[in-house]
Amino acid sequence: MTEYALSVFSMIILSALAEIMLSGVKTKKVARFVFSLIITVTLITPVVKFFLGDATQFAFGEYELSIDHDFASYVSSVAKKQIENEILSLLKNNGYVAVKEVSCTLTDSDDHLEKVEIIIEQDGISGNDEHTYILEIKSLIETNYHLSKESVTVSGG
Repeated sequence: MTEYALSVFSMIILSALAEIMLSGVKTKKVARFVFSLIITVTLITPVVKFFLGDATQFAFGEYELSIDHDFASYVSSVAKKQIENEILSLLKNNGYVAVKEVSCTLTDSDDHLEKVEIIIEQDGISGNDEHTYILEIKSLIETNYHLSKESVTVSGG
């Protein structure tokens, strides 16, 4: 980028010096025309390089753009924890106080909810009541998060 600015600046200075040094009116007009063409080409070169695929050298010079994978994984873990807390809150607010832990899996590509695992305390819940309780929890999560039945797992802990 500095090379580009330096070349534009030097062309402008060179054209100004040439105009000062030339004495004839016609000669000055020709020199002004030639230098204006050179300056125009110098200014347009980055645009042409951009459309021809040489834009990375112009725009970023020697620097490379890269994704900080540690930061990306941190953002993903924060999103995962936030979704887990949201699901736990939803369950507790709907009267499912036996929920002990919520764990979820997000898709690698776009951090969308892929799978939910819920662990419930089994104290006081047995037999048919446990089965109904688990089905209600699964139904609530499937409905609110648009997941398939296979994506929600509820187990006793």
